[in-house]
Amino acid sequence: MKTSTKVKSPDNPQRNTPPLAEQGAAAQALTAAKPFNAGKAQEFGRQNAVAPPRGASVASNSPTATASTLSEPNVSAKAAALNDA
Repeated sequence: MKTSTKVKSPDNPQRNTPPLAEQGAAAQALTAAKPFNAGKAQEFGRQNAVAPPRGASVASNSPTATASTLSEPNVSAKAAALNDA
């Protein structure tokens, strides 16, 4: 298991950030980028259930932003393909 990650920033170019703190910061950034569900009204009704409209999304630079855990390595082919994208 990785114990720390080097994160470069203008104020401290060699600061060590623990992986859990990095994951939390990345998740908070995603949350701040989309603070409410503007498409909530489109989640109701038969037509939207049969052919749901595409909702808004936010991209992250961190692969840990949506990780459920940092302690288990994910070795599936699907996960490897997503990480390579």
